[in-house]
Amino acid sequence: MTAPQDTLDTDELLHVALAAMKADNDAAALEALKRLLVLEPEHAAGQHLLGAQYAQLEMYERAEQVWTRLLAQSPALSTVRLQLSQLLMAMGKAGEARRQLAPLLQEDGAMASYAAAINAALDGDEAAAARALRAGLALDPPSDALAQDMSRWLQRLAGGAMPDVPMPAAGVSPPVEGAGLLLSRYLQQV
Repeated sequence: MTAPQDTLDTDELLHVALAAMKADNDAAALEALKRLLVLEPEHAAGQHLLGAQYAQLEMYERAEQVWTRLLAQSPALSTVRLQLSQLLMAMGKAGEARRQLAPLLQEDGAMASYAAAINAALDGDEAAAARALRAGLALDPPSDALAQDMSRWLQRLAGGAMPDVPMPAAGVSPPVEGAGLLLSRYLQQV
């Protein structure tokens, strides 16, 4: 009979991190994610959530580094690309944000429409942003969270409120508004 393993595996650590994030226990989430990535450094979901946790803690440069590294490893992660672009905008790096958005603008679907809305917002074009959001909502967004974010931004635009930093996709609130960047509900898209 083998002795039970006394250390958590990557799946267990991922669940611990998600539970900690949900409970707003930033320290426990950060610790679990870092332990997970020691065991499996290329774990995409772990990297995604670590970037989100750094953003939650307002450690934006670290979030940028983690998400940039993740996209170098897995460039097709559209949700991460969108989140990174929004973080970059909030950090005042509009040119880099546009560079991150460029691959999304070549795609079809709601994510591409959302990227187009962000691009229009960077140009200060409220009407184009609203058109892109309406088009994205008509395409049946891939998640309820993305649909909610698009709808909220469209409502803000209808009320005449063009945000300095676009309403974020995938649950990301712009740091300039002091909101957290918790992204755990989007894990299934990693």
